[in-house]
Parts: sequence; structure tokens; C-alpha cells
Amino acid sequence: MITKREKLRTVAGFLISSQITLHYTEEMKRLLMPQQKLKNLINNTIKHLTTYEKDYDVIESFEKDGSFNRVSAEHFDFVEMMMNTKSEGDRLNHQRYFMAYQENPKAVLGIVDKVLKNKKEDM
Repeated sequence: MITKREKLRTVAGFLISSQITLHYTEEMKRLLMPQQKLKNLINNTIKHLTTYEKDYDVIESFEKDGSFNRVSAEHFDFVEMMMNTKSEGDRLNHQRYFMAYQENPKAVLGIVDKVLKNKKEDM
């Protein structure tokens, strides 16, 4: 049986991957000025992905406790931050952070908590 959490994770993952695809498809259209056949494909893709984005508003309302909205908002914020990282060095560092977390989650979370705690105290 599929749990509510699995459903939420799947829907959020679908919406996030659609958002990433939309972002890079729009970038491709803007930067590469594709030929007509590819341009038509890109325009159709953007149209469909924009529809999924609008469907998100309907989907997020199906959870009364706000859990879908909270989970998906956190994912969207993270993905948007990653997509807006311009420096290749920064992207590589993000990859390294993730790899370090996979090796030793407790150590990485300890460092993260200290950094974020210090940031809150500075505010």
C-alpha cells in the first residue's frame, strides 16, 4: 500500500523536476535561439510544463494540514537556489557538501546547526 508520505514525495518530486525542466528549457530558448523545429518543440514543452506549474496550486490545496505545501516549498526553495548558482565552483562545493553528508550526516548536520545558529544570533 502506498503511504500518504510516498504520494507527497512523488508529487513534490514530479513538480520539482518539471520546474527544473521548465527553467532550463526557457534558458535554452532564450540563449540558443533554436531553429524552427526545435523552437516548436521547446514552445510546446514550455506550454505543458507551465500547465503543471498551475496544477501545483490545485494539488497543494488537497492537504488540510499544510504538509504538502511545507514539504514542497522547502524543496522548491532549495532547487531554485541551486539553479540560480552561477559559479561552477559553487555547484561543485554543493555537490561536495552532499557527498560529505552521505558519508557522515551527524558531523555535517552538527556543522550546519552551528553555522545557522550563529547566523540567527547575528540578526
